[in-house]
Amino acid sequence: MRNMYLVLCGVGILCGVAIGGCSQPPPPPMPAVNAENCQPENMKKVDPSISATFRVDCTARGFYKNPGY
Repeated sequence: MRNMYLVLCGVGILCGVAIGGCSQPPPPPMPAVNAENCQPENMKKVDPSISATFRVDCTARGFYKNPGY
């Protein structure tokens, strides 16, 4: 009896997690990393959910173009 209760609780939790994870909208598309988009005034226009990743990509852009070795 107790095992059946645990199994039903486990199935209920798994179903709740599966349904809850599907309700999130997909993130907005990442803008192209180029000289124009990496200007500070254009970086402020990027969606907050992807702004940290975009800023890191813009910062790393200079290192990849000319590593200096």
